[in-house]
Amino acid sequence: MKKFINVFAAILFTASVFAQSPQKMSYQAVIRDGSGVLVSNHLVGMQISILQGSPTGTPVYVETQTLTTNANGLATLEIGGGAGFSTIDWATGPYYIKTETDPTGGTTYTITGTSQLLSVPYALYSANGTPGPTGPTGPAGPAGATGATGPAGADGAIGATGPAGADGAIGATGATGATGADGAVGATGATGPAGADGAIGATGPAGADGAIGATGATGATGADGAIGATGATGATGADGAVGATGATGATGADGAVGATGATGPLVAGTIGQTLRHDGTSWVANSNIYDDGTNVGIGTATPLAKLQVAGTIRMGSETGTSEAPNYPANGLVVRRINSTDNTAGQIVAKTDLINLERDGSNSGLQINTSSSGYQVCNCMGINNTSVFVGKSLNDLAVGITPLYSDAENMVFIHCVFGNPYYGSHLTEVNITRKSADYYWIGTVTSTVDQ
Repeated sequence: MKKFINVFAAILFTASVFAQSPQKMSYQAVIRDGSGVLVSNHLVGMQISILQGSPTGTPVYVETQTLTTNANGLATLEIGGGAGFSTIDWATGPYYIKTETDPTGGTTYTITGTSQLLSVPYALYSANGTPGPTGPTGPAGPAGATGATGPAGADGAIGATGPAGADGAIGATGATGATGADGAVGATGATGPAGADGAIGATGPAGADGAIGATGATGATGADGAIGATGATGATGADGAVGATGATGATGADGAVGATGATGPLVAGTIGQTLRHDGTSWVANSNIYDDGTNVGIGTATPLAKLQVAGTIRMGSETGTSEAPNYPANGLVVRRINSTDNTAGQIVAKTDLINLERDGSNSGLQINTSSSGYQVCNCMGINNTSVFVGKSLNDLAVGITPLYSDAENMVFIHCVFGNPYYGSHLTEVNITRKSADYYWIGTVTSTVDQ
């Protein structure tokens, strides 16, 4: 888009001195493009604002107009036809006039200019300014004759284009450039015509004797001689192969029915259930099931090679005078799935200590029912991969905080109980997602869970 610029503006005040006459100001502007060429006979849109106090002051009057420039690029308009112009208090200036122009005739104004109104027409000032004291009434003057309207002045001619400037001097010749690289080797030329045959050479010496020829055909067979005497009998030849098996003979008659044997141990039962001897006979009420692939104890549908539904006790305690309490001569290994974070929910325990939820998402506490050198030692990792260890010794009866919710632990390994009594120890490995409140893992204990 061409850039249009407003290069000249004039304000002509035509405010009437009579109160009943309209109050307006004439405004003219010459419009040129970015190359200085007049924008002639072109529709333009303009917005005019009267600003009070400064070039960026408050607008006290705004109006928009659309008009066409003349052949000399002159735009002429009258300001004051809108509401509010007659109420401007010209005595509270200074005032500035701001013009915004859209060269395409619309309301997208791309040309802006602001200038101060250095004088205000007497009629406008007197209409809205502070009135002075009333002067004496002067004598009525004679009525002047109405002057004739002067002719409109002719448009000025557009100036001629200036002459082109002289050509500049020719510059000095540049230095000779470096020699270019050798060109590629040309293709091989076509083969020339064959030369004339040379003269026939002298006969060479005789060649060596050829190879001996093939043996001739065998002559005809002579007549048979007389039959000789019979020779001695030769040795017996090897046995021939065994002949094919003959067809099966007819089935013989059934033998006599034998005596009935003793009743076997099998009894009715469910699929996969094993037999159990109750001291008198075999019965089918065992809790061991074998489906041919997996074996279950306490479950009729095992999902692994060996699946136990319930507590497993392994081994027996030896080498100590302290006998295990719960269970006798064994260990308890169980899965932990703590989904209830209500305060007091047990995660794991010994006979005197409970590892419990504290009511938060991840917090844990120790609840001791009896003193006597009960301890709890833990090592864990929080959600920022920082190790957090806890060592609680000689626990008092009641609740002792272990890990708070704010520590946001995601893995904990704990051993708690009485170290002087191996039958009172429990080991726990639990983990959880950082944003979850489920603790899952395993517990190994000498106390039934």
